[in-house]
Amino acid sequence: MTSVRRDVRTDEHGLRTIIARVEAGDAHWIDATLTRVVELIAPRHPDTGAQELRSIAFGWLARPAELFKLLVEHEQPGLFDEEAEPSRATAIPADLLNALRDLNLEPLRPRTVLYVHLHRAALHGTPAVARIEGLGPSTLTGVTGLLAGCKVTVKPVIDLADRVRTTAYEHPEALKERVHLTTGGDYWPYAVNVSRRVDYDHPTPCTAQGPPGQTGTHNSGPLGRRHHRWKTHAGYQARQSGAGRYAWLTPHGLGYLVDHTGTRPIPAHHARMIIDAPPGLDLYPGTEIDLDWR
Repeated sequence: MTSVRRDVRTDEHGLRTIIARVEAGDAHWIDATLTRVVELIAPRHPDTGAQELRSIAFGWLARPAELFKLLVEHEQPGLFDEEAEPSRATAIPADLLNALRDLNLEPLRPRTVLYVHLHRAALHGTPAVARIEGLGPSTLTGVTGLLAGCKVTVKPVIDLADRVRTTAYEHPEALKERVHLTTGGDYWPYAVNVSRRVDYDHPTPCTAQGPPGQTGTHNSGPLGRRHHRWKTHAGYQARQSGAGRYAWLTPHGLGYLVDHTGTRPIPAHHARMIIDAPPGLDLYPGTEIDLDWR
């Protein structure tokens, strides 16, 4: 059985660990490819140790277009130079050489979406630290190095003040993105999960008898799978009251408020007040309110 496991945590050096169980033959060829790449890139890193070189070489496996050029051009210098004449001594046939010269390597580039959170002041030259989702904090120089050699498409900024609704029960991808950017991660009290690999929950349950538009930025929150099950089956109650603001009431009568500042306990009757408010009414009870909701 094959499997790949990666440590989702990034250490202080910006590194992660990947552990893979693969077929014995594949493992042999991966090791052989790494050894070959190490030989080719070693002159570029004269002060780097053997294990670190293998780590760098492993990163080349994620960039197939660059890896292809590295391996082939070492055997046939100038292969991708249109003015170079094919050598009859090479083991590569002339027709294949001609095809390789005209080969568009762009489709071989891996495609991914990189989310970089940056204060707008940094765009005007103010020193700042960027936060890259899944990687952690990075300097602007680090972000530039990460994107070096990539074809970058900058997406328009999403206005999180827009209120988006849909009649569907499932959350569209565009809605999930808005909710994640607003909440920053799992909205369970004291949760620390900031991954996008979560369930998207309706704090106020979506019902067939309810009005249209029950799914939207006004009634949506990311939850880890275990937290989602607890909310659904273990008696926890929640209500969204404002953008990225959620009130919780536990089966033991404890109240919590989760928002952009984190989680803080609130009186149980305040939580009940928010949860039982009429649809469409967002309440912000202050600590000076002392109503008896028993």
